[in-house]
Amino acid sequence: MGTQHKHFRIGVDTGGTFTDVVLVDEDSGEILVAKVATVPADPSIGCMNGIEKALASHGIDPGSIAFTVHGTTIATNTIIEGKGAKAGLITCEGFRDVLEIAYQTRPSLYDIFYDKPTPLIPRYLSQGVPQRTGPDGETIVPLDEASVKAVARFFVEEKVEAVAVALLHAYKNPEPERRIAEILKEECPELPVVLSSDISPEYREYPRTSTTVVNTVLLPKVGPYIARLEEKLTARGINSGLHLMSSSGGIIAANIAKRQPVQMVESGPAAGVIGAAFDASRSVYDNLLD
Repeated sequence: MGTQHKHFRIGVDTGGTFTDVVLVDEDSGEILVAKVATVPADPSIGCMNGIEKALASHGIDPGSIAFTVHGTTIATNTIIEGKGAKAGLITCEGFRDVLEIAYQTRPSLYDIFYDKPTPLIPRYLSQGVPQRTGPDGETIVPLDEASVKAVARFFVEEKVEAVAVALLHAYKNPEPERRIAEILKEECPELPVVLSSDISPEYREYPRTSTTVVNTVLLPKVGPYIARLEEKLTARGINSGLHLMSSSGGIIAANIAKRQPVQMVESGPAAGVIGAAFDASRSVYDNLLD
């Protein structure tokens, strides 16, 4: 049976040294593999090199690829290596230190010499504006739009690449955050804006703010990478769409990953556990941990 009548699923995992490609025949379950060197300057090149090698080695037509999924450490590495975008944070007046204060929790509770990790957004780029929403979503202090415009001009002067917005209790009432986004679009339309009410609409100020900030510093770095890979796949005749591994252990569509790259952080370890569990389920052992 010729490969033109077959349909394959393809998975590409990019590591620091090698890029691994796995093809699975949807009908027979046959597994085909290929390995190439990763291209650190642009991992999408390594991805395509691996895909080209896999297709050529096994005589597979690009049009027979029915599903494409990609696992990458680009989001995790961007954070670890401190290569995220220069970003600003807008929060409620009096709460600009939320990233500095963070949690009381730390590895050694009574160690007075413990150094907290450096915030992804420095304090001078964390700006408070007059606005306060209560825990039930009620307006306590209306948004001062003039202050938002002043902060927008400051961010432009500082050449920030993206802006995070995280107001108190925005999960209950997202309208003030949305109004800030509208003002920023008017004042600095080139800057991407990430709202906490979109990324993590849950209570607890620091986790919501920090999650929003992580997404913000990743957005200008990870989004273009995914877009480049999509373009290369389409140019090669692979029209299956692109999915990426997420930290939940599931997958997300490329259009979501470009907007919410925070979902890709630590997706590698999650995928590793799932893969190990799958292999373990096929073994003859009842408990591999013994």
